[in-house]
Amino acid sequence: MVFSKKPITKYITWAIVTSQIPLPVIADSDNEIQSWIAGTASSISPHLQEGTLEDYAKGKIKALPGQAANHLVNEGIKSAFPEIIFRGGVNLEDGAKYRSSEFDMFIPVQETTSSLLFGQLGFRDHDNSSFDGRTYVNVGMGYRQEVNGWLLGVNTFLDADIRYSHLRGGIGGEVYKDSLAFSGNYYFPLTGWKTSAAHELHDERPAYGFDLRTKGTLPDFPWFSGELTYEQYYGDKVDLLGNGTLSRNPRAAGADLVWNPVPLLEVRA
Repeated sequence: MVFSKKPITKYITWAIVTSQIPLPVIADSDNEIQSWIAGTASSISPHLQEGTLEDYAKGKIKALPGQAANHLVNEGIKSAFPEIIFRGGVNLEDGAKYRSSEFDMFIPVQETTSSLLFGQLGFRDHDNSSFDGRTYVNVGMGYRQEVNGWLLGVNTFLDADIRYSHLRGGIGGEVYKDSLAFSGNYYFPLTGWKTSAAHELHDERPAYGFDLRTKGTLPDFPWFSGELTYEQYYGDKVDLLGNGTLSRNPRAAGADLVWNPVPLLEVRA
């Protein structure tokens, strides 16, 4: 007996799409219905801009292994250490091929009504397609203090390139008030020049550099916000993007406008 592949594919496609649209059968208010509509639209509409429902379904299937693993890790950390803020996951290509992984932990150490002392721990790992397969570990400490309605913060951190034995230091500052936020970091090498294992006939070390970020919302229009970023590093041959492209004193700037009419729907431009 021979089965046609196309109808079966259609059934699978619609089954997966339908599973992404849980009906609000117990919605007690207009807000809950609005949130349901927004959540459904924000989940499916970006994918339909790039392909068909079948493409969307295939993408959901391929993403399942990575999503399941990331969910287990995040829930496990949350259960074991409820006081720690954890964010992380594994990036798999086509749901099977490892590309990268990362996690960040925000650890409150001492907290009062107006101040916070905290620690940070981070991890970044890449396959050979990005950042020359490097693995980074970073640790840091920070302090935040409320002063006359402003939240001021400072932090210091250490970044370690495990694979190629490099160290980089950093110091940063942040300022928050109501709907405005400013932050910046300065980076500097703690290890000197070494023969590069990733680029023949080259020596390498961490680059000097800095980044700046500002984010704000309009008080009368809280559903609109904007974010500006700028970063620059110094050196004759610096790989800013981790793709093997070496540039002199590279810099990058970014600007985002965000429309967030309801909590579950966000549009960036």
